[in-house]
Order: sequence, then C-alpha cells, then structure tokens
Amino acid sequence: MKVVHIGPKNYPPSHGGTERVVYDIVTRLEEIDSHILVEFEQEETKYIRVMPKGYLKKLRFIMRYVASEQIDIVHFHNETFIPLALLYSLISRRNLVTVHGCHFTNPKYNWLQRFSILIFDILGAIFLPRLVFCSEVDKQKFQKWVPFRKIYFVSNGVNLPDMTNERAESRAAFVYLGRISPEKNLVRLIEAADRLGVTLHIYGAFDERRPAFNALIHRALKESDYAIWKGPVPYSQVLKTLSEYEVFVYPSVSEGLPLSVLEAAACGLKLVLSDIPQHRILSFPVVNYIDPYVFDLDFSWGARNGQLNRRHVCENYSIEKMLNGYKEIYNSLI
Repeated sequence: MKVVHIGPKNYPPSHGGTERVVYDIVTRLEEIDSHILVEFEQEETKYIRVMPKGYLKKLRFIMRYVASEQIDIVHFHNETFIPLALLYSLISRRNLVTVHGCHFTNPKYNWLQRFSILIFDILGAIFLPRLVFCSEVDKQKFQKWVPFRKIYFVSNGVNLPDMTNERAESRAAFVYLGRISPEKNLVRLIEAADRLGVTLHIYGAFDERRPAFNALIHRALKESDYAIWKGPVPYSQVLKTLSEYEVFVYPSVSEGLPLSVLEAAACGLKLVLSDIPQHRILSFPVVNYIDPYVFDLDFSWGARNGQLNRRHVCENYSIEKMLNGYKEIYNSLI
C-alpha cells in the first residue's frame, strides 16, 4: 500500500504536532510505502517533495504525483486542506482528512475566515470519504451536527521515554514546548511569568508567515526578566528536553489534541493547562487548569506525583493505538 501525506510544513519535523504525527505514522507503519508533500521549502528526496503555492497548482501537483508514483491513498492533514480534499474527491474517493485542530475557534483568524472554515468543515463531514478528528470533543461536536455520516476519531499517541535520567537543574523552571503562534497565548504567559516571578523556558519555532506576531513575542521576551526563548527542538530531542523539567504549562485558547501535552505527561511532568474542553477531556490526574484570559498559575500540587500522568498516557494515548486506528481507516479505503 502506498500513502502520500499532504500538508506537514516540513519533514522531518521542526514545527508543531501535525508534523510529529506524520513522522510517527511514516516511520512506524513500515508495511506502508509512505510519501510526504510538504508546504515549506526544504531539500527534496525521492519520497519528500515541496508543493507549489496556490490551491489549483497544489491540486495539479498532487494529481500528477499520485499518478506517477501509483499512490493508493491520499492523506490530507489539517482542515485548511479540506477544500482541496473536496476537489480531489471528485477524482478519487481514496482519501481522508485528519483535522488536528478546529480553526474556526482559533483567534489567529478573523471572523470571516473562521466562518468560512466552519462551512468547509461541515461540507467535509458530509461529502469527504473519511473525516478524522484527533480531538474527541471535536468529533462528538461534528457527529451531532452531521448525524447521518460517520465521523472518525483517532487519538494522537506518543512514545514513553526512558526515565532513568535525573531531572536537570532546569527543573525549577516551567517549560512550554510547541508552536509559537497566536492561539498558544504566549504573550499572556510571558506576562504571567514576570508577574509571579516564575522562570519560564520556551521552546519552539517561529512561523515566518507571521512577522508582526513574531515581533510581538520577541518584544515581550526582551522586556521579560523571567521568560527565555530556548529555540526550536529537533524531534529526536523533544522527550529528552521535556524530561529535564517538572512542570509543563500550555495555555492555548484553541486546540485539537495537543501532542506536546501528551509528550510532557509521558515524561512524568505535572501539567498546567488552559481550561478548555479539549484539555479537560484528556482527564490527566496531575493537572491544574487556568483561565486562559486571567492566568492565575496554581502551584498547589499537594502530594500528587507527575508519574501518574505518565501512567495515564501509557493506558490511554499509546502510539500503537494511534497507528492501529489509521491502519483500519487506510484498509477501509482500499
């Protein structure tokens, strides 16, 4: 079986959770011949190609690639590709879209954009061969809105790292690791770190398409006495980096199923998460929820141990469970 993945920004990953999910699918489903079409400029190989700009150019590129490489299944990632997937579905029904986060609630888009995204989400739920959500909250929502079609749910999964290493000196700091974009609420997080006198280490890549927002973050970091940007982290070093800390903070106002949260929990970290349904439904045992617009960071952990979060990931969010979910959907399309 040959599967082409459409939509990761780069490969191997140096950005957010979508890229890391694609990486895990490609590297672990060895029985599948995987190809990747990325959005950002990078070195191309036999199995990795950079897509052109523009929807129609992308569609022509995908069609030619599928034909030349004899691809069986096209796997689109992220709801911004739903319009493209709808067009492609007129040609072939062997495709699926994974929605890694519903952008119609995302503040980085204006209201008109959000409304358009919602309309296409609903159209995708009605007409696409397979629409998959990684958030159970989003899956349940769309199943209610479109009860006559089956909506699919495949939870993200992560590895459990070796925990033999002791925490580093950075354990006294809070850590954020993830995409640096507006919905992640980092300006408020930096301000809260200064207000409360908490050392905050931020890991992640800036999105070059948002220079104004990037400048805002750089200014906040420059003015902060407690927040430090530590740069992007290669995928191979994510779990090792997180394992050096004890508390992970993720104050996002909009999410799907945040892979960074699962990775931090897998490393046995205590969690500080924004109080949104996509975080609540994860049901972690050692977590403090905060209002993403007020930021009253709660340090009252009591006797709770972060290793309970690690056990919770092992029981509910294993990478094998995610891979089996996608294999079932791939097989259903053949």
